[in-house]
Amino acid sequence: LNSGNSCFWNALVQALFAATPVFRGALFQLDVSSGGSGDALSVLGKLRDLFAEMDMGLAGAIDAGELYRTLFKRADEADVSEQMHRLFQLATSGPGPLKAVWKELFSGDMYERQRDGPPRRLPLDLCQLDLCVAG
Repeated sequence: LNSGNSCFWNALVQALFAATPVFRGALFQLDVSSGGSGDALSVLGKLRDLFAEMDMGLAGAIDAGELYRTLFKRADEADVSEQMHRLFQLATSGPGPLKAVWKELFSGDMYERQRDGPPRRLPLDLCQLDLCVAG
């Protein structure tokens, strides 16, 4: 992928594509004519189409720029944290089945062991997806 917006956006899209086949499957079943939040459905539809292009592997490079411009309409670039936050925000406002898969993948519990007493459970909603890019 090369959208002209640096490796962070490309790495995020590629990590979501490769690491989340369950989400990808739910995304492929998305019906953008089903109603709901127009902005979310537009972005999720573009993400679905981009993932379909990546899945077919017919092109040597795929442009994720249209998806980026749909997510970030302003001229200044967003860093990877802003990119991920915006994508997570839209995915959780999408249709029910897709939202459920997204929450299942990126939410959970953190257990903190304390010196004295039982472990403390902290529910985490939409955990951060850490990207490690080997250089």
